[in-house]
Amino acid sequence: MAGISSLYMNVYNSYMTSYHTKSLTRYDTHKKSELKSIYNAIVKLNKESPLYKVNFSQQTQEYAVELKEGARGLKNVISDLTNGNTEQIFNKKAVFSDNDQIVTAKYIGNDESNDFLIEDFSVEVHKLATPQTNLGKYLPSAYRQLESGTYAFNVEVNGLDYEFQFGVGDEDTNINVQNKLARLINNSNIGLQAEVMAEGGQSALQITSVETGKKAEDGLIFHITDIPDGSYGVVAKFALNNVEKFPEDSSFAINGKEKTTHSNTFVAGKVFEITLNGVSATGNPSKIGFKTDTEAITEHIETFVTEYNSFLETVRSYSDVEPRSEKLIREYTGVAREYINDLEAIGLEIMSDGSISIDKSLLSEATKDEETYNETLKGINGFKNGILRKVNQALLDPMEYVDKVVLNYKNPGKNFVNPYVTSMYSGMMFNSYC
Repeated sequence: MAGISSLYMNVYNSYMTSYHTKSLTRYDTHKKSELKSIYNAIVKLNKESPLYKVNFSQQTQEYAVELKEGARGLKNVISDLTNGNTEQIFNKKAVFSDNDQIVTAKYIGNDESNDFLIEDFSVEVHKLATPQTNLGKYLPSAYRQLESGTYAFNVEVNGLDYEFQFGVGDEDTNINVQNKLARLINNSNIGLQAEVMAEGGQSALQITSVETGKKAEDGLIFHITDIPDGSYGVVAKFALNNVEKFPEDSSFAINGKEKTTHSNTFVAGKVFEITLNGVSATGNPSKIGFKTDTEAITEHIETFVTEYNSFLETVRSYSDVEPRSEKLIREYTGVAREYINDLEAIGLEIMSDGSISIDKSLLSEATKDEETYNETLKGINGFKNGILRKVNQALLDPMEYVDKVVLNYKNPGKNFVNPYVTSMYSGMMFNSYC
């Protein structure tokens, strides 16, 4: 069992550190009925699929993962902007901040509630939450502090302990070892970022927490200690436990009422997600409130188009190594061209490479009348729904857009269910470990 657990952890770490994974949202959790629907779609797909042969090169694997991650991100954006009801127009409310350099805000409430009755409010930022930073001892870069051998040390982050092991060779210098430790920490994905600081022929390892704010009794987010047996005091020799900057909580006032948080991002009133970006000038708070419906619609369309263009750009970047990536681009641009007249009428132009450019003045003009914009925006709503169907196909079977050779077709009318197609995607992530 330990070997299997280690295998899964290696695959997970490879996935998290090698690919541009999208952050999780509430739309990445599913109801039982949704999972059953996905299962039935997989069963149908597997039953009808021919047997393929795929060249699982490293580039092919990266392309397939990037494609699925991009599709997931695009679907989540559509779900977020339509408040989960993806067949509707971009109906989610939007909020504004009159000073985004100090405070930004996002609406996370329920559009069916009476959130619009909430009045505008002010946020004055006194201090940002800061991370913990450890800075090791500056040592001569070209010399060697450690003898050859295997070393280990312990890192405790938010109550969880992680043991790190590494080797030092005869040719390793101090900066070689520091770079090795930086990669080890960064690739571990435990909430720490390491960087080698070089200055005047000397170098030191700097380690900074991703989280901010005071945590433990001593206020620290992480602790680095030597392991008593057989570690040769690596932490002491490199001073990895030397705290240069202690973490601090944020300090701010909402409508004049003082508050503090561990993080610079927090939820206010179960409606607003507030992010503190800077410190306010004394007596000059930032104002937060709801945008009008037309402003929200315009902003959401721009966000959707930006994510759509980003997805196509990611796929297009693999066109030299994956010829079938062009198939996906043709399908998506084909959906766009079905609605070309409706899109151009609101300032959205389809470019030669399939991306979409926005004429903001035309878009604002098209959405300025709240009584008619639902009718005006039927075209982009149809385009969005068409793209959503294509995205669901890519999520179900990203291997559809990977170059492959058909070995044989199934016997019509006598097919049986097998896990071949969908397991091909997940299985490729284990290839280098089996």
